[in-house]
Amino acid sequence: MIDDLERKRAEVADPLEIINGPLMAGMSEVGRLFNNNELIVAEVLQSAEAMKAAVAHLEPYMEKKEGSGKGKILLATVKGDVHDIGKNLVDIILTNNGYQVVNLGIKVPPEELIKAYREHKPDAIGLSGLLVKSAQQMIVTALDLREAGVEVPLLVGGAALSDSFTRRKIAPSYESVTCYAKDAMSGLDLLNKLSDPAQYESVVAAHRAADATAEPEEAPVNESTERSTRARLDVAPLGPPYANRVIRDVPQLQEIWGYINPAMLYTHHLGFKGNFEKKLAER
Repeated sequence: MIDDLERKRAEVADPLEIINGPLMAGMSEVGRLFNNNELIVAEVLQSAEAMKAAVAHLEPYMEKKEGSGKGKILLATVKGDVHDIGKNLVDIILTNNGYQVVNLGIKVPPEELIKAYREHKPDAIGLSGLLVKSAQQMIVTALDLREAGVEVPLLVGGAALSDSFTRRKIAPSYESVTCYAKDAMSGLDLLNKLSDPAQYESVVAAHRAADATAEPEEAPVNESTERSTRARLDVAPLGPPYANRVIRDVPQLQEIWGYINPAMLYTHHLGFKGNFEKKLAER
């Protein structure tokens, strides 16, 4: 991989173009394959480690822009979430663009975030989370921040979030400026605009909270009593195409079992609950 990065670096002047181009495209493809059940968790984690290694290799070549007076930001992965690749990428990009970053790490509870806010007095707070439950945790965190009197701009991002969810759920809980950043570069762009008095109000207006009780408009349903021409009642439905995928006579079944991870098979794919290894040993 390092050789490939060096070849690409010889073609591209700015390492950030490599990160935001082929590397981010690769991680997007990993996410797509995982959602389609074409990759297992272990392969996703392996891809994440490769992304970390690539960013670490490119970081020394990034141009660092002087001027720490651009502002200070707190970064944290919310409580219950251990994913930090995106957050750490934001850290690198903001630091290399003149911002002072206080990275609190992963699984940061609201009370720790509030304590860090009072200690460091940042100009903005950035929250990250990959898991679906992290989106709900951001609502809780935003509410706790508001009740603690925190009013600095709040930037949120992560795979489980969207601009709509941020406006309808997180922003009403925080009641101060709340912006959704889809990636590291959009986060940088938002911070630059929020730091510019001439653009501040336009950014606030563009990210105004929506009514939390409002439901998204649904497309009108075209109701018809006509039967679809695609469905035929005179033709029996086809059976499942499994016959050609089933091997019934396996002379060396034990040999095949040696290639199977039983814990992954029973817990991940078949839904076994509990300590599989312990239960197996008790049989």
